[in-house]
Amino acid sequence: MKTVLTITLSALVLGDPALAQTEIQAPAACALREPDAPRPRGLGTVIGLQDPAVARANILYREAQRGGAIDPRYLNDLRAAVQQDNGVVDNFDVPPGMTVHAGDRVRLQGSYRSSASTCSYIPHMAIPNGGPAA
Repeated sequence: MKTVLTITLSALVLGDPALAQTEIQAPAACALREPDAPRPRGLGTVIGLQDPAVARANILYREAQRGGAIDPRYLNDLRAAVQQDNGVVDNFDVPPGMTVHAGDRVRLQGSYRSSASTCSYIPHMAIPNGGPAA
């Protein structure tokens, strides 16, 4: 194995200059760290709504935290600040078609892998208390 590697490297270094300048990139590996299905995160109370411009500006940060892209179907979701019953405050996406206001009680579910888009995930969701996510 060492011999093959040495010969390959020598060929790249000593070979044709055009070949040496060719950049070979390995395909990016999916580093997504999400379960395959949503997990319940308890209940909470909506304490405010995130400004849509702030939500859009945070997309790259959120994706970097998870190691993958947000499923494109969820990029424009309304984001609500929710105080969970354990006291933790976090932002959750609100499914399209659902309306929330400060003071509303919601059921929370964790993010999970999307089956619709490679290396992407469905974000944390605040869903109706008693109903499944869209």
